[in-house]
Amino acid sequence: MQIKRILILFTLMISLTGCATQAKYDRRLGTWVGHSVDELFSRWGYPTSSFAAPNGEDTVYVYPTGTTVTIPSQTSYSGQVTPWGTYSGSGYTWGGQSINLWCKTYFVVNKNKMITSYSYEGNACVSR
Repeated sequence: MQIKRILILFTLMISLTGCATQAKYDRRLGTWVGHSVDELFSRWGYPTSSFAAPNGEDTVYVYPTGTTVTIPSQTSYSGQVTPWGTYSGSGYTWGGQSINLWCKTYFVVNKNKMITSYSYEGNACVSR
């Protein structure tokens, strides 16, 4: 029954994202390569954090996003009413799980304040 719940959850997530895909997100981020970090700041706002890149010369800016989606609980009943007016049956409840959707995007910026590359991680890095 757990597999059924997972399938319902993924079906719900797909319907919520419509035609948003990771490939489209990758293309969207690729358009930033060669632009100034000031342009990025004006469109995306300021990052939540930054750190020195492993090469020691560049800076990496971090943009995390996330949300929690809860699948509503549902209950199914089956049974019958006896001729004496009593109910005999049972119910089954499913749903109620919460899923964390998140994405963390990294932009690498050189000393000239130009974006040279990007990367991302997470289960919700998608774009339309």
